[in-house]
Amino acid sequence: MREKKDVMIHGDYAAFWGSIFSNWAPSRFRAYGKVWETAEQCFMWLKAKYFKDEDIAMKITKATNPSDAKKLGRMVKGFDQEKWDAVCYEKMYEAVYKKFDQNEDLLKELLSENYKGKHFVEGSPQDRIWGVGIIWTDEAIADKNNWQGTNYLGRVLDDVREAFLKELA
Repeated sequence: MREKKDVMIHGDYAAFWGSIFSNWAPSRFRAYGKVWETAEQCFMWLKAKYFKDEDIAMKITKATNPSDAKKLGRMVKGFDQEKWDAVCYEKMYEAVYKKFDQNEDLLKELLSENYKGKHFVEGSPQDRIWGVGIIWTDEAIADKNNWQGTNYLGRVLDDVREAFLKELA
């Protein structure tokens, strides 16, 4: 196991919880005519816009931290889990891509040799949708059979990294 900042390498995986790879990490960027402080804020706004809840969308643009944005995102009127499940990965990809596209230092880290050949894994013990339900420091994360979640955020990061590598080739 190798550790770098808030990321631990476990076999084929770069496990994180927090760090620059988190949607809650400060990462100011512009998208959709607005300035976002975090990918989480942008993602929650995309959720509100998808369900046409303009009131919550406006409140999310004014949120001062990702926790507030997430709380507002849980208040979206007309929310339908099945419909959201069909598009949430795409919406997360949009927010994460723009985050890295406009933050050169973050992109440099995403593309660094430290993670070459590794798959990103959000090692959040609480999150079984975007993460794997196992803390990032636990050796058990090295075996995908131990995962208790979908790791959507890790997969999004892998896809975003691949897109940038193709663009730079």
